[in-house]
Amino acid sequence: METFLRLLQGGDLRSLARTNEVVALVKDQRDADKLFGLLHHPDRKVVMRAADALEKITAMDNTYLLSHAVEIKGLLFEARDKELKWHLSLLVSRLPLTDAEVEKIWAQLCAWLEDKKESRIVRVNALQALYNLSQQDTALRSRLQTIAAAAKQDHIQSLNTRMRKLGL
Repeated sequence: METFLRLLQGGDLRSLARTNEVVALVKDQRDADKLFGLLHHPDRKVVMRAADALEKITAMDNTYLLSHAVEIKGLLFEARDKELKWHLSLLVSRLPLTDAEVEKIWAQLCAWLEDKKESRIVRVNALQALYNLSQQDTALRSRLQTIAAAAKQDHIQSLNTRMRKLGL
C-alpha cells in the first residue's frame, strides 16, 4: 500500500498524479485489495486517484470488484466528495446486483443526476451508470428514457452530449 500511496499523493485535485503507474502495478487481487484500502484514506486526492485507478482496472474486467461489492455499495451512499462519486457511479454499475439493490442504487444515482448542485461530472457519470444498469433490464430502459428527457431540460452540454452518445 505504501507504494500506491506514494504514487497517489501530492499535487492538487486537478491532477491524477501517477495513477497510470498504479494501474500498471496492480497484478492480482492482493494488489487490488491494497488499492481499495485507499478509498478510506483521509486525503481526498488519494481517494480520488485510487478510485480512478480502480475504475480503469475494472473497466474491462470487474473481477477485482467482486470481493469489495459490499464496500462499494456502502460508499455509494456515504460519499460526500464529488471526486469519489464520479468513480463510484461507474464502479457500482459493474457489480452483480439483486433486484432490491438495483432499486436502491438506481434511486441514489437518479438523485445525483437530478441534483443541480452536484458537479456536472457526477451527473454525467450517474447517467452513464443508469444506462449501464438499464442494459440488464428492459423495464429500466423505459425509466431511463423518462429520466433522460427530464435531464435534457437542464440544457447542460456534457449531459446532452452523453445522452446523444448513449442514444437517449
